[in-house]
Amino acid sequence: MSFKKQWINALRSGKYQQHRGRLCRDDRHCCLGVGCEILVENKLLTKDDADECYLSEDGPIEGALDSRCRKLLGIDYAQHEVLIDLNDYCKYDFNKIADKLEEFGECLEAEVDSGSPVRGI
Repeated sequence: MSFKKQWINALRSGKYQQHRGRLCRDDRHCCLGVGCEILVENKLLTKDDADECYLSEDGPIEGALDSRCRKLLGIDYAQHEVLIDLNDYCKYDFNKIADKLEEFGECLEAEVDSGSPVRGI
């Protein structure tokens, strides 16, 4: 099963309490933090419980995913930004966010990190 499918299932599982504005805090997660938990379970990322952040090869990840994590989870930069908006600003619940992830389909395009956020739903 792909990491993206595992992530969608985890969002729908009821296992995670939702948080906004940060990947993880006090055992609550934003939708991207749930994705990070999938990567931790698959030993592709580590979690620093003391600092409530995740550690990748490039250093700590606290509020947004690095390009490696995005690629592993099957989303591009624009989709990543949409997920932040849905979780933090539109206040979608995890079930609605899982639906959106399924709508995205598989990310086949090369990722473009222009440095300017792409916002939109």
